[in-house]
Amino acid sequence: MKTTMLKLSTMAMTLLAIGLGVELQGTNPPQMAQSFNSLPPGLPSTGAPASNGIGPEPSTGQSAFEPLIIPGQSVGPVTADTSHDDLVKIFDPARLAEVDAPIGEGFVRPGTRVKLHENRSFTIVWADADRTQVAEVRDIGSGWRTPEGIRPGMSIEELEAVLGPFQLSGFAWDYGGTVMLEGTTLDSYDSQLIVRLQPTPEDTHQTQALREVLGDELVDSDHESFDEIHPVVDEIIVSLAKPNSYGGLGLW
Repeated sequence: MKTTMLKLSTMAMTLLAIGLGVELQGTNPPQMAQSFNSLPPGLPSTGAPASNGIGPEPSTGQSAFEPLIIPGQSVGPVTADTSHDDLVKIFDPARLAEVDAPIGEGFVRPGTRVKLHENRSFTIVWADADRTQVAEVRDIGSGWRTPEGIRPGMSIEELEAVLGPFQLSGFAWDYGGTVMLEGTTLDSYDSQLIVRLQPTPEDTHQTQALREVLGDELVDSDHESFDEIHPVVDEIIVSLAKPNSYGGLGLW
């Protein structure tokens, strides 16, 4: 079975540690995204131009776009062929920030954070130091979704309604919460899309239920522990890399 995995976020490790009575030193977990269910599962209506998420009056060169993810192809207007020069034509340059993008296992790559309104921010990870080709898009806001409605913040029950029964890796280890797409209705997205679930802060008091779904094992999406804890989609990562253009450091 192919397994696409990344490092567990500091936030998730800290939340689980709280629930299990373990003290983690030196952590400063970011606040979990709010309004997880503020947008309906379906795509925005196409009856009128979609907002580009930058502001009510986009400046010259900024085109409206739907917050749509096509795994392996595009995230909104961003494709594998989008360069940094293209970004400054699509977005207000004031919305762009150059970053070292963590990609797991302690590695970083050249990145650009695109800071948009309406929960549409995201981070581009570049395939090359010159920022001419996109490798992947991560840190995607809850305003984005795939054509099937997969989005950050959706519940495990909502995800199962899209995928059918699936398996995920247990929580609180290097690759915790990663959804196995192989064998699901979205098998074609395998290696193009990472979906990761994590417990919410409200779940941390369910100590015994959490213990049942921890560690380096696959867990069924209908596991009885999910009657007590209610994981949500905490992370979506989209691969846009061209063949042989980005090694991915073993993450894909």
